[in-house]
This record gives sequence, structure tokens and C-alpha cells, in this order.
Amino acid sequence: CENLTYDTLNMPKWFETKGVMDTEKVKLKYLYRDDSISTWNILHRYATGMVDISYKSDKDVSDDLELQEFAREIADKGFGGFRDNKGAGFPTSIATKEKLSEYLTVIIFNSSTYHASVNFQINKYLAYILNAPPSMIKGPPKQDDQIPEVAGKILNQDELEHQIISYLPKYEIALVTMAITEVLGNFSPIERFYIPSKSGERMGYLGGNMSVSHDQQMCIRKMEKQMEELKNAIVERNEECESLPYTVMRPDNVPIATQI
Repeated sequence: CENLTYDTLNMPKWFETKGVMDTEKVKLKYLYRDDSISTWNILHRYATGMVDISYKSDKDVSDDLELQEFAREIADKGFGGFRDNKGAGFPTSIATKEKLSEYLTVIIFNSSTYHASVNFQINKYLAYILNAPPSMIKGPPKQDDQIPEVAGKILNQDELEHQIISYLPKYEIALVTMAITEVLGNFSPIERFYIPSKSGERMGYLGGNMSVSHDQQMCIRKMEKQMEELKNAIVERNEECESLPYTVMRPDNVPIATQI
């Protein structure tokens, strides 16, 4: 968390910082980057559309006292203890429609797409106890690059595997870890997604209890259409992919918010 800043939550800026935005220089397939940027752009257009509906000018934004208080509270109280108590670079005020659109995109993207990209892989990684043991019966080896010895004897392959297993947690602890990650790594039955599934098992963005104007609804529908196009593009790409299909950030796999 000590490296967390507002700019690290701005995906285009973060990828720029990592030096991976130039596809001419970075020849490797980087599907996480590609799907992140595609989704970010859709959400940024959506946020801009919503801002245009609510605010006619930059002055309307700067004069919105509740909005300014919201930004100040996020910076001072939400991130006040980060980065030398300077709010981790979060703005304490928002003066323009453009900045507000960016700010909203940061919030929406990170609470939906970024969260989905890391959270719903948890059971695939942590459920295999060797990847990240929740506890160890013995202390970890002190030197990674040496073949372990027991009583001065260099271990063979079978003995080495047995030695590794002897470090791992008991069956009951491993089972609890697998159960927890299975729960955390699955979708809630009440979650809503950017686009619904055709089977109806996953609900879409708009719900019957949402109070939105006609213009706002049209803005949401436009975003949903773009998400559907992105989903189709990802499906087509994965069909031609030589490696495992990357579906983590496919819009029908991304809840619109974090459910706890």
C-alpha cells in the first residue's frame, strides 16, 4: 500500500509508467493491458456522458459544494495517512468536467474491473496450497539456490518432495484455505454485471429499482452496447489464441461493483 497513489489507479498512466503502452516496442501479447485499456476507455466515455448530463460547464463542477466536500473527504480521511500524509495524490477538489470524468472512471474501474481481475483468480491460485501456504510447520529454507541436505546428506528427488511436503500445513488448515478461497473467488448470486448472460443467471447493469432519467438510461444503454462489442471481440480473440483463453475481464464476467 505504501506505493499506492491516485495515478497508480489510473490504468493508462500506470501502464505508461511501466513502459508497456507502446505496442511497437512491447511485442509480447499483454492481454491484461489490452482488456484493461479497452474497458477503461468505455467507462471513461460513459462517465463523460453522465457528467455532461449533470454539469453544463466547469463552473457547475467547481460550484458543487457536495462534490467538492466528497473529494476532500476521500483525500483527507480516506487516504490521509498515505504517502507522507499527503493523500496519495488524490485531488482535494475537482475544478473541471474533464477531471471529474477521469476521477469517476478511476473509482468505477477499480471497484469493478480491476477488482474482478485480481479477486476472481484467487481460488485458482491460492487453492493450490504449494503456491501460497497459509502456514508452515517448519521454518523456510534459508538459501533458495542450494539443494537441501538432511544430516549432511543431499536429498534425491523423492526425498526432496517429501521434505517440501513436511513444511506444509496440516490437512485441516489446507482444507479451510481451499474453502475460503472458493467462496471469495466466486460471484455473489445478487451481483450485477456490465452485460447480462443469455441464460439469465447473471443480471445486467440496469435494475428495476434504479431511478435514472431517460438521458441517463440512454447513456447506460450506450455503454452496455460497447461492452457487448468488447465481449464479442474478446471471444473472437480467444478462439484464435494459442494459449489458454483470457476471459477474466470479459464484460459478462465483471461485476459492476465490489460485493462483500
